[in-house]
Amino acid sequence: MKQLIFDIGGTYIKYAYFVNNEVKFDSFPVINQDGKEDVPYALKNFLKNYQVDEIGVSMPGPFDFKNGISLMDFKLKSLYQVNVMSIFKEACPQAKIVFIHDAVAFILGTLNEDPKLKTMRVAGVMLGTGTGFACMDNGRVMVSENEITIPHLGRQIYDNTNRKIDEFISATGLIRLANELGYHFKYVKEMAEAAKIDKRLQETFLEVGQILGKVMNQQQVNLHFTYLLIGGGVSNVWHLLKPAFERVCHIPYRVVNNLAMCPINGVRLALRLGKDNIYLKQ
Repeated sequence: MKQLIFDIGGTYIKYAYFVNNEVKFDSFPVINQDGKEDVPYALKNFLKNYQVDEIGVSMPGPFDFKNGISLMDFKLKSLYQVNVMSIFKEACPQAKIVFIHDAVAFILGTLNEDPKLKTMRVAGVMLGTGTGFACMDNGRVMVSENEITIPHLGRQIYDNTNRKIDEFISATGLIRLANELGYHFKYVKEMAEAAKIDKRLQETFLEVGQILGKVMNQQQVNLHFTYLLIGGGVSNVWHLLKPAFERVCHIPYRVVNNLAMCPINGVRLALRLGKDNIYLKQ
């Protein structure tokens, strides 16, 4: 059995190649030689070297997860209305192919770290380029008929700001807030480094931590989960968000340990169990 598992992001595509009991884990960029995003080309170029039995893909939304067509017009724009399923079928025509939402992949992947979560009602929030959110009850993830997580949190409006939650509790949100203060950062990592000696940046991180806490409180009222898992690239600077988050939110939580492998493990579980056994459709 040969498997390729992909975790598709805005800068790199992470992948794991499984052959029996051996695994190769690596990534490749979605930026082409001209400096432009070109995810279809990156995938086609990569797949030339592989023939596998199964392909699993963790993909941000909006996305047609049944047919493998991207509906994203605000991120990963090179994929907009592209039939990603056909890219994989052309390269590996015999392979079983499954697409799942990246928030679904994240929360399913946490079961590898802590199998006890399978018996609980748990929420997971991913702080990446945008905001991903999923709620899992007894090992099944709450989704709509079109396999979108419930709620689709990141695109909701936050309070009366006319801005979406994505634009606050995410890498995009942190960079935006810093830019409004006159800074020009490209990555959260360099912003966090500067915050070591810059009080205004420290306060910006605390502001986002507080917003995250308030949003999670509201989601707990709506969904009645008893535990929260935090992941995504921004969780690498959790120490800057944590004080304000914990002042307003008292939900038991933890930051996941293996950020890179978590979505990979979630997709593998979806391939093994099948969608009927991982979804709780609303």
